[in-house]
Amino acid sequence: PEHLLAEVSWLAAISAETGLHVPTPQPTRDGGWSAVMPSPTHGRDLPMVLFSWLEGPNIGTRWTLTQARTVGAAMATLHDHAEHWTMPPGAKLTVFDNVLTDLPNLLGDHPALDAEAREVLTAACQRAQQLQDAAFASGRVIPLHADLHGGNLKWHQGRLSIFDFDDAGLGVPALDLAIAAYYLRDRDDLEDALRAGYSTVRTLPQVTAEQFEAMVAGRNLLLVDDLLEQQNAELQAFVPTYVESSVRRLRGWLQTGTY
Repeated sequence: PEHLLAEVSWLAAISAETGLHVPTPQPTRDGGWSAVMPSPTHGRDLPMVLFSWLEGPNIGTRWTLTQARTVGAAMATLHDHAEHWTMPPGAKLTVFDNVLTDLPNLLGDHPALDAEAREVLTAACQRAQQLQDAAFASGRVIPLHADLHGGNLKWHQGRLSIFDFDDAGLGVPALDLAIAAYYLRDRDDLEDALRAGYSTVRTLPQVTAEQFEAMVAGRNLLLVDDLLEQQNAELQAFVPTYVESSVRRLRGWLQTGTY
């Protein structure tokens, strides 16, 4: 309930106070942001929120330079707003000071991992945590979307929409930028455009290159850990391929300092 209140309150404020296009929560008849309804399927009551509709397809994995610049500017606008927004009483967001957020750490002991994978993933997690700790120690934490990839972004008639704020949490602004950069690492020009767009609104986050690369690597570690925890058969079938790719990339980061 505390997280839900924080999420919908922030979205309502973003919608009312910025030019960003986000799903706007619709109040209930008594003025609340959510309603509780019984769900026989789940065997319990579930909170329900009604949001405004967002037109258009997701950006997905095929970004244009214009889209990357627009996303960067939108992220900076979110950060500007978050710095001045006050969470209402009773609302709470998780602090993302742990590389794996609130997930159980399965990287050192899981049947899907061989000895080499466990060694690389454990070493990478320890290194990423050390550098992320340093970034958090020298920066102010603010509300972040924390999941700005193409599956959570829509593009319709030249207009960007940002949705899926349910993974929002508190962190240094560089973490948001690093998470988005993780998905763009196959194209340097897109990441450059993302940064350029951000800098049109506010100064780029002040972290070292080493700390930033650690947070990009941390996103990979989080996704591996999350995948290992999934019970869905289709996702489980993807584990060997993703683990192999991740171990190769994270080993390269440990050796070179660049993810």
